[in-house]
Amino acid sequence: MTGSGSEQELRQTIVEAQCNLVSRGLTTGTSGNVSARLSDDEMLITPTGVAPDALQPEHVVRTRLDGRPVAGQLAPSSEWRIHADIYREKSVVGAVVHCHSTYATMLACAQRPIP
Repeated sequence: MTGSGSEQELRQTIVEAQCNLVSRGLTTGTSGNVSARLSDDEMLITPTGVAPDALQPEHVVRTRLDGRPVAGQLAPSSEWRIHADIYREKSVVGAVVHCHSTYATMLACAQRPIP
């Protein structure tokens, strides 16, 4: 996924990516989140608290990198700051996928590096 394409295409791609995280066992329930850069100061990001099987393109939140969503939308992922910080620091990044895979979570809890 890249940050190029129309907003509607990016919304659909974000929904598909979020669903793939669950179907591949990389995250469960509403944990994990996906975003795409929309411009230098805006991104699209999955909303907080919406299950992947209920997620629709219109649920994806358009937000500024300071976290202010466009009026009338759902709240962005509670981890929007991680995505925004990456976009601010790395202009070449077009998308961010944040998951909570079982093995990565176990390694983090054990304070072990990813092999």
